[in-house]
Amino acid sequence: MANLEQLAILKKGVTLWNKWRKENPNTWIDLSEASLPGANLSRANLQGADLRNANLFRADLRRANLWGDILIGANFLDTNLSGADLRYANLSGANLDRATLIEGSMGVAVN
Repeated sequence: MANLEQLAILKKGVTLWNKWRKENPNTWIDLSEASLPGANLSRANLQGADLRNANLFRADLRRANLWGDILIGANFLDTNLSGADLRYANLSGANLDRATLIEGSMGVAVN
């Protein structure tokens, strides 16, 4: 279950989120099972986050940092992941139907 404090910060916008991440670089990010359909997360620093089973339907994750994220079972239906850094991310069981992955990074673990 997502950390509600972290989820609230993220929902306030990417600028505030990235500032908070910079101030809290060693904090474990738990956004598992978060419901973020249509969220604008373009350029968000989500590096190393647990987004297991999160709903990111039609979200904008262009150029987001998802390096090393746990994305198992996440819903990326119609999500824009163009230019997102997905190196070392685990997308096992994730729904990537109609997701845009143009210019995405390599090194993704997909089973």
